[in-house]
Formats: sequence, C-alpha cells, structure tokens
Amino acid sequence: MKCKVLFVDNDLELIEVLKPTLERDGILTKGVESAEKALERLWDWKPDLLTVDLALPGISGLEFCRIVRNDPRVRTLPIIAVTSHSERTDVLAAYEQGVDDFLLKPFDPRELLARIRAVLRRYYAQDHRPEVYEYDGLRVNVLQHTAHLNGTPLSLTAKEFGLLHLLLKRKGYVLSRDYLLEYIWGYDAEVSTRTVDMHISRLRHKLGSPSMRLIETVEGVGYRLGGETPTPVSEVSPEPSSS
Repeated sequence: MKCKVLFVDNDLELIEVLKPTLERDGILTKGVESAEKALERLWDWKPDLLTVDLALPGISGLEFCRIVRNDPRVRTLPIIAVTSHSERTDVLAAYEQGVDDFLLKPFDPRELLARIRAVLRRYYAQDHRPEVYEYDGLRVNVLQHTAHLNGTPLSLTAKEFGLLHLLLKRKGYVLSRDYLLEYIWGYDAEVSTRTVDMHISRLRHKLGSPSMRLIETVEGVGYRLGGETPTPVSEVSPEPSSS
C-alpha cells in the first residue's frame, strides 16, 4: 500500500514513534501540530488520508474536520479521528463531522496501520466510475461527488452523500441500519445505529419538504428510497449551474 498520511497532532514525538511501522508498509508520513498548518499542507503535499487529534490548540480537531468536509476540493478525503478521551460524546461529535474512523489514545502503531488500511480499502472500493443516478428531481454524480435537487446543489457531508448515493443505488430495497452503518462507516463498536438515524434526519432536512418523504422509514428495519431499482445514467451530462 503506497499512500501519504498527514498527522494533525500537537504530539509530534508520537508521530516520530509511528513513522517506522507505517513507512515499512509504504506509508509516507508528515506531521503538523495545528489545524492552521494542516490546511497549508493539504495543498502542497496532497495527502491520501488524515489523522486528526480532536484536542488541537487553536482551531479544534472537530472544527478542522468540519472545514475539510465543507470544502468540495477535499470533501472526500478519508479522516481518522484520534483522542485521549473515551467519552461517547466525542465519538458521536466526530462522526457527525464526517470522520471515517475513530481511535483512542494510547494505541499500538499496528492498530493504526490496520485502521488506515481498512479506511483506504473502503474508500477505493467505492464506485468511482462516472455514474449519475437520478430519481424524482434528485441527481447524484458519483465521480464529481455532487448532488442536486431540482437543479439546486445540495450541501452534503461525506456521510450524507454516501447515504444518498447508496439509497439511490439500492432504490426500492430496504436497507437495514446495520447495513448502512457497516457500508458507510465501516462498523465500529463505538458507533450505534442512532448515528444512522441522526444522519438520515439531517439528510431529510436538507432535502426539504416534500422531497424529504422520498426516504421512507421501515419500522424496526431501516430505510428505503421507494420505486424500482434505478439504472445509472449512461451518459454524463454537465451538472446544473449553481447560479
């Protein structure tokens, strides 16, 4: 596995400890001690994955994750959140900002390596062909990572986009909360199916009325976007203008 990982952590000594294990596996590493410096390195080093300590000085780790997820140029960049606190609120807050995995300090370098491998496998296993799915005013372009409703761009986090894409791709099928949790988050014992409900609620809110009703709740099971299973649009036409 050849990739570049940017560590955003004020404990630079920890990063030096981790380097030998990661670089033996072909993972190049760089470390910065603040979110402000990380925002600079995103553009000049172009990492494949971020690990972010939530307890950063200045701009917090959570705020940094929010900034990344709201920037269309790096919105899909995989993020592993790291913290020395085991409070569940930290875990939920991090996932709410769209992180892909969570790791508690102290941890074994081999565990971090395994997490990096798993997150990147999920990321590159996603369908990056130029598929476009459309249904009842919704339009999702997988390659461009854009979503529109009746021609208007939707501002979605990475997890919300993943949920909408999966619901469209599996349109007509009931998707259980456990299935969505494993497919979108990569099942972690620290995350409950309540996280799925929270993200579905936020996605519905962004779709607005009456489109929010497109995502049906199947009591005791999960969610479905109704109708027959869609076929990807074979030819990708230009995205609607945001103006």
